[in-house]
Amino acid sequence: MTPRPRESSRVNAASPDPRPRRSSVETQRRILDAAEIEFASKGYDGARLGSIARAADAQQALIHHYFDDKAGLYREVITRALDGLSAEGWDILAQVNAASIPPPSPARTSAKKKSAGYKVDVAKLVSDFIASMLRFHATHGRIVSILRHEAHTGGALAAEVVERTTKPVFEAIVALFEKLQRAGEIRRDFDARHMCLSGLAMAAWPFQEHVFVSMVFPTTVHDPRVPRRARAGDRGDDHGADQPRDSRAATVTERARGGARPGSHSRSRFLTSLRRRQLRE
Repeated sequence: MTPRPRESSRVNAASPDPRPRRSSVETQRRILDAAEIEFASKGYDGARLGSIARAADAQQALIHHYFDDKAGLYREVITRALDGLSAEGWDILAQVNAASIPPPSPARTSAKKKSAGYKVDVAKLVSDFIASMLRFHATHGRIVSILRHEAHTGGALAAEVVERTTKPVFEAIVALFEKLQRAGEIRRDFDARHMCLSGLAMAAWPFQEHVFVSMVFPTTVHDPRVPRRARAGDRGDDHGADQPRDSRAATVTERARGGARPGSHSRSRFLTSLRRRQLRE
């Protein structure tokens, strides 16, 4: 005779699992957040998957399920941050291309005017580029630490991610500056790649050497106001009032322009001039 199942067993089978179900997206986010902290504090070699799993309140097997192995998790942590930086860079370039003044019609233009060709608001381009780098470094301190760890140990995993995500954006910016040089918009007697490097260095150095910077200046580069100032267009105040552009952007821009055009248009004036030019053509 088959024994009847116990009442408690039947109740348990019919009762829903009281534990809340976690989505795979949420689980991956918690794992990535915990891994970012672990890699930033201990580097790739010192980080332990067991510690990451415990901090994320997830089974270690899920790390292998979602990211294959430690190297895959490490790459994904860096990719998550650099993808945002790269997307912002591509957006800046797309805005430049949309707002640029096309070469005038050959039927209406002298040979001298034809050479002017491609026109871009260089001051805004440099300012947006530096503001993007400032925002990244101000909000991704742990990623900066991870990259520094790898640089000190001679690793190559992060370099692979940078090669794939961020480097193409910088190459496109260099190509744009070289195009502006050929169009006569900016001086030709400087290296466009060095100009981009100068902008990157000015934005990144205070965060890379924040201990020294904090000795010289009373505020910290990790002050939460830094991202707000960058979003305000590199203004000197928190509200984006009518203040001069950040001196870093102005310095790089002036080196490139060499007085080719007096002053610089604001975005609204630039777009207004573009519309008028198109109507005339």
